[in-house]
Order: sequence, then C-alpha cells, then structure tokens
Amino acid sequence: MLGCRNEKVWKVGKPKEKQHYQCKKYRRKFITELNYDEEFKKKTIQIFY
Repeated sequence: MLGCRNEKVWKVGKPKEKQHYQCKKYRRKFITELNYDEEFKKKTIQIFY
C-alpha cells in the first residue's frame, strides 16, 4: 500500500471522495490515489526538465 511501509493500516474517512488511510504504528494519514489533470502533469514535467 502506498504511503506507509507498515502493513497495518485502517480506513479513516473519505473526504472529497478519496479514501484516506492511517498507519497503526506511526499514526500517519495518507491516500493511495492522486488524480491530476493532464495540463497539471505537463506543467509539472516542464518545471523539472
């Protein structure tokens, strides 16, 4: 699962229609889906290259 190397995580809500998870060991919250539009992706690539 993305966001934490610990295998013990639980679901902590779904704000803005994206499932949030929390690591039981470190108590860090994360999501596994990042949906960006194509224009944002292109601009981001241009900044780094």
